[in-house]
Amino acid sequence: MAPRAKEFPGDASEIIQAQAFQDLVGQVVNKLLITVQKMEDGLVHLLVEDEPDQGRLAGPAVAPGTAISQDDVDNLFG
Repeated sequence: MAPRAKEFPGDASEIIQAQAFQDLVGQVVNKLLITVQKMEDGLVHLLVEDEPDQGRLAGPAVAPGTAISQDDVDNLFG
């Protein structure tokens, strides 16, 4: 057992370094995910903000009977 006990401090150091690296990578990935989520939220907000009001688009553009005929337009530009 004595030879194995002498190797342990080196193994422990490698384990600690690997865990520290994994922790740093995890922090970077977490920050990246937060940034992507903020970008997605901003884009969704822009899309919802610029979406036309469906209630205003319903129905004809002019009231029936108030539209002019093509002949009236042709006579105007004659």
